[in-house]
Amino acid sequence: MKPIIVLLLLTASCMAQDFWSKERKLETTGLVAESVIDGVTTQMWLGASPWHGELNPLARPLVTRGNAGQVAACVLGVGAVLGVEYALHRTGHRKAANWAGRVALMAEGLNVGRQIKLVTQ
Repeated sequence: MKPIIVLLLLTASCMAQDFWSKERKLETTGLVAESVIDGVTTQMWLGASPWHGELNPLARPLVTRGNAGQVAACVLGVGAVLGVEYALHRTGHRKAANWAGRVALMAEGLNVGRQIKLVTQ
């Protein structure tokens, strides 16, 4: 009987973990900052030459419409990452939710670095 009570208490404490932990707040802040830098460099890149274009086919219709479209693409991108993280968190896959945020942060950071290199050349 005692192991079942301990198991139930552990499960309840794991389920009570807050989605907005310090780590997730920092990751989200970093992702938003990288997304803003991505948007600025994308608009700089598109405005530099008429032959430059957006490589992402999902974002292309938005970012070619100027700053408003770029903001919409950034919001949708960050929202998609947070949606995946929240869905994983709610279904009990907390480690996967943490890794999803980390991978998105790293991928966006690599993309921003690449774009800064392209814009400054």
